[in-house]
Amino acid sequence: MTQIDEAPRDVLVPLFMVQMPEKSLARRGLKTADWEYVVENIANVKIQKSDILNTFISLESYRQILLMGMRFFGAQEQTKHYIEDIQSHHFGPIGTATITAPTLRDGINVLERFYMVTTPALNLQVKTKRNQVILELQPIYHLDVVQDMYMELVLLAVRKLLISLNPEASDMEINFTHEKVYSNEFYEKEFETCPNFSRNSCYLVLEANWLDKPNENSSPLTYQQAIKECEILVANIQSNHTVSQQVYNMLMKGDHLQHRYSLDMVAEQLSMSARSLSRKLQQEKANFKEIQLKVRIEKAKRELEDTQLSIKNIGYNTGFNNLSSFSRAFRKHTQLTPTEYRSQHCEQ
Repeated sequence: MTQIDEAPRDVLVPLFMVQMPEKSLARRGLKTADWEYVVENIANVKIQKSDILNTFISLESYRQILLMGMRFFGAQEQTKHYIEDIQSHHFGPIGTATITAPTLRDGINVLERFYMVTTPALNLQVKTKRNQVILELQPIYHLDVVQDMYMELVLLAVRKLLISLNPEASDMEINFTHEKVYSNEFYEKEFETCPNFSRNSCYLVLEANWLDKPNENSSPLTYQQAIKECEILVANIQSNHTVSQQVYNMLMKGDHLQHRYSLDMVAEQLSMSARSLSRKLQQEKANFKEIQLKVRIEKAKRELEDTQLSIKNIGYNTGFNNLSSFSRAFRKHTQLTPTEYRSQHCEQ
């Protein structure tokens, strides 16, 4: 197996996630080889010599590739043609397992179980509320100027996969946190939906009575084989993550679930003692408190970007006792004050 990025604490994305549909490239007069050249130069990988299912690039390389696509195609055209042209195989075995699942419920279970492979920058929670099922996607890592486009690509792609399981799901509600950029007519014409914007979170809403209708395209053997390949992918990614990265991911997920994990709790989840965990982190020149602080700063960044809360309240929400300690820690990690960071994000 090939690991591309040399930064051991980086988040990994499977190489197959940066495949661009041939139709989308052809619209711009490009060939697959042209796009591969771009990916190879950004991610420092030789695609033709790689096992595409077991080769990973860093999340930062993935972000740069998204940015390159946005600059070349334009965010609107990128979104339009990518969603129109993608097929399940562009999501590797996760896509195959999803569309061949017995029911829509089983397809959602696939996404919930393996989302960290295809969308490691996000946390997925599936909630049941009365007669509805909600798929909520919260950013764990922010992708800067491509963030809004990325969220639209992900939710619209998930919507397309789920509709293939049950056409009734085309009526699902779709919601984004960012402000609307394109007209309602654009979404209605291109995707036959009309998303809501400026919501508190990004989520899809499906009716519960859609979930158990048999999938006409279900294939039990293909489904089971794809699930096995998904499990192998997860194991491969985890084996490439350092202990500090595993701790960080766990703390970030705990933050979204409103759980505050202690050192002992994280150590138990990783099947080791607190002393062993501390020693392994020390070997990686990391420590638990520093990782905790990094998670708090990431949460603060999200609140500065997505809410109108005061700087003081954001500091309290992220575990700081006073404004000065919050500002000092934030500036140490970002080289900006909270006010400067919020202003810069608004300008972007």
